[in-house]
Amino acid sequence: MILALILNCLLPLSFGFVTRHFPWSTIKNPEFTYETKYFWTRIDHFSFVNDDKFFIKYLINNESFTPGGPIFFYTGNEGAIETFAENSGFIWKLSQELNASVVFAEHRYYGTSLPFGNNSFKDRQHFGYLTAEQALADYVLLINQLKANYSCFASSPVIAFGGSYGGMLSAWIRQKYPNQIAGAIASSAPVWLFPGLSDCNGFSMTATNSFLKYGGENCVKNIQLSWSNIVDIGQSIDGKELLTHMFNICTPLTDVQNIIDYLSDFLGTISMVNYPYPANFLLALPEWPVKTCMEMTTPMCASGPVNIMPPLNWDLNSFSISCQNRFGVSPRVEWPKVEFWSKSVHTITNIIFSNGEIDPWSALSITNNSYVPFATVINISDAAHHLDLRTPNPADPQSVIKAREIEKQKIIQWIKEWKIKYKLLKFFNGIRSFISLLDYLG
Repeated sequence: MILALILNCLLPLSFGFVTRHFPWSTIKNPEFTYETKYFWTRIDHFSFVNDDKFFIKYLINNESFTPGGPIFFYTGNEGAIETFAENSGFIWKLSQELNASVVFAEHRYYGTSLPFGNNSFKDRQHFGYLTAEQALADYVLLINQLKANYSCFASSPVIAFGGSYGGMLSAWIRQKYPNQIAGAIASSAPVWLFPGLSDCNGFSMTATNSFLKYGGENCVKNIQLSWSNIVDIGQSIDGKELLTHMFNICTPLTDVQNIIDYLSDFLGTISMVNYPYPANFLLALPEWPVKTCMEMTTPMCASGPVNIMPPLNWDLNSFSISCQNRFGVSPRVEWPKVEFWSKSVHTITNIIFSNGEIDPWSALSITNNSYVPFATVINISDAAHHLDLRTPNPADPQSVIKAREIEKQKIIQWIKEWKIKYKLLKFFNGIRSFISLLDYLG
């Protein structure tokens, strides 16, 4: 009965299995080809304690590139980089139109880019270098190496792309290194996921609104009813056995909270990936809990009379204790606000924050241009999680098509502005050198 109630109202939505955190399709697309390469990077960019280095993977394609053309640089997020390359068709299509090189850089501690190999998650002495700051430094180092080693890239403007956590990174790399990055597309980037920056109820309420829109009121009511039914059934041994068989659990259920947690993640995921066409997902992210316990701490709660999620409170102290018990670390919740500007982002330029309005993560993103008057905000109706970065599809809503065109025109503008500045810089450097020569000749 419970399962039937839930599944019945999910039929109008396109979905597949994913964990809650920032999913990507695992379907490979043979249309996108690339060379797989590696570069050396320091384990620690910001101290002199550890001088060790390790390899980070990156993917590159220069088939459409012409010398001086742009570099489209994807700031890899939490997963093997091939997955992102094969599911960011908009970047590939645009590279053909604008004669760009395409680079996808893997995030440290993901895929095969492991600083300590199989010991990378052994303890905090090993996983303590899993931070956004270190990853951004990796990416800038790679950009500098490419420009230094290949003369055809010397004057190339770099446009950063990213979706989800990768979108956060693309925004931050433009903020932190504007001398390296001409502009950035930050798609579905929850840059305000940190404690105190957004309503912890925002994710669950946006997910609820998505279900109301596509499933209707009865759908939401049935889901709300299911939570108490699960708890009631799970109070007895026979009830736990029934739930074990109903949800096809590998080991006998001992705590119904496990089922509730799983279904909550499942519902959040469905609203995230409600694409206008079928998409298969399967992505485990064992590294992400470590990251949330250090810097990506994300308060999640659920309340209100109309909410598809079970009632949930979030407490920083309890979360910190859990992190200490599990990983031996406690979150530094104030530092990311300092490092990544909190809500004092009014001076940033050349960034597009694009949000799908049915994506729950949009509640933790920048959705109002008043916060970023010199940047661009695009709120895309009927769009799910970073749909604008995916391969253009005949089923795409007009809102997504329009958003991609805005992004394209902004990128063209950034490229032109960067090239003008580059030429002016060369001109003034030439004058400076000439004056120095005259002074020398005396």
